[in-house]
Amino acid sequence: MPIEGLTKQQSDFIERFLKVPMIGKRKKMKERRREAAEQFRLFNAEHDLIREEIASVEDAAVRSILLGQLAVAETIIEKDPDNLDFEGGHRQLEDVQAAMLLHIRKEDAERAHHQLETAMGRMDKDNPLVAKDGGADGQSDIALTWAYIEEKFAAGMASNDPKALDDALRAMGRLEVMMRNADKAGQNPFEARLAEVGDARAAAEEGLDPRLQDARRKLSDTFNQLAALREKLAAQFGEDKVPLALRIGVTTTQKKLDAAVNAAPAKLPDLADDAEAGYIEVQRDAEKMIAASQAWVRDHETFLVRYAVMQAHPKKGDTEFVKPEFDKITSAYLAAKAKADAHDYLEASQDIAVVRNDLKDALDFADDCASYEAVLTEREALLATLPAPAKYPLDKLREDHQAAHKLLDDAKDARREKRMSGAMTLLNQIPAAVAEIIELNQMASEFARFKRRWARRQEEFEDNYDDDVKALISKDVEYCQKAGEAAQADADRGPTRARRARCARFMATSVA
Repeated sequence: MPIEGLTKQQSDFIERFLKVPMIGKRKKMKERRREAAEQFRLFNAEHDLIREEIASVEDAAVRSILLGQLAVAETIIEKDPDNLDFEGGHRQLEDVQAAMLLHIRKEDAERAHHQLETAMGRMDKDNPLVAKDGGADGQSDIALTWAYIEEKFAAGMASNDPKALDDALRAMGRLEVMMRNADKAGQNPFEARLAEVGDARAAAEEGLDPRLQDARRKLSDTFNQLAALREKLAAQFGEDKVPLALRIGVTTTQKKLDAAVNAAPAKLPDLADDAEAGYIEVQRDAEKMIAASQAWVRDHETFLVRYAVMQAHPKKGDTEFVKPEFDKITSAYLAAKAKADAHDYLEASQDIAVVRNDLKDALDFADDCASYEAVLTEREALLATLPAPAKYPLDKLREDHQAAHKLLDDAKDARREKRMSGAMTLLNQIPAAVAEIIELNQMASEFARFKRRWARRQEEFEDNYDDDVKALISKDVEYCQKAGEAAQADADRGPTRARRARCARFMATSVA
């Protein structure tokens, strides 16, 4: 079964190259596995989002190329199993996303340009003064904006320049608003209508102050920009969910524009500056709020990847240990989400970063809980293979037998205290302790058997050989006796590896 949140290929990779050894460096490798699994989950979240975005690309050939480049990202990560390159994988994802966004931006620009080109053709036919040039009136803004769009659009398409395309798209949005307003007489009181063009020219010829013309243009620009900002805020937050502070800022700026509608000409420059300043302030606040909102969306989506793992965890129903920890995560998450719903995105992002770290600890705890039961059964079965304490030939082995069982008891105590990491550490010490007991017990049993054989040899020597023969091999017999005494002393003090070596030499001597 694949690891939760990973593909089968990623799970197989971890099982093959990051396998936890039975003995030695278990903790280090286990941490590497967890870190790799976590990084793969984050990678998959970003990978899947980009793949969904690629699916929206209309050009099948471009879509195929982007998917091929996307597949390379995981290859980069797994190229060196000893040094997984997640940074390289994410860089590849970023490159693919940048290429995709550029293509989408070009598609959007082409589509919008074609629509505006058609609309400009109609306006050029029906209202030539609006589409081309109105002399002193504000309608020439349409012609100037269209010329700017043509320039930026051509440059962006030719050089794949995202900035030029963005400039063109922004200008297209503004031009759409200007053209709608031109079609609805009176909607923007600061744009001269066709019927008024003659009067405006006459007024200009009579010496109309250029500052008033500049003020009217500034008011017209502010009106259009404020309308575009309203649409942007509605698209980002929802028309009925725009943050209160931004709604107040937009309304305040609109009131400043309204105040200038019937104002005396002499007051227009100051009113225009005031309205423009109000728009700049609310636009700056809106950009900050939108950036914080988008950052929250990214942080939230990243968090939800691991949160989904938590919700699907096989131990989520463990009311004694796991569920209380998961409930804490859910409560903290909902509190952060409530702040985001209230448009407090900065604090929400800060809080969910903390929750995300706590979630990692909670998942590690749950994983240990899941592993604990299986490992506990294995360790109990392993301890059951040991002889009964009374059958050990040495007191030291009986002490080791009790110590091995105490590791099991201590692990159970640690689990009751919710110290799962400590419990697993204790359980993982048992295999080495059992292996040591088995090895030493085997050596001690062999030592006892060889001691009995040596005793029989001594009896045979005393009973079956005369004094002349005994005199000839007396030094050899003395050496064997001393070796036996030293080996016995070593065994009495506890069978360490050095003492086992001396016992082994004695056994070899006694056989000889």
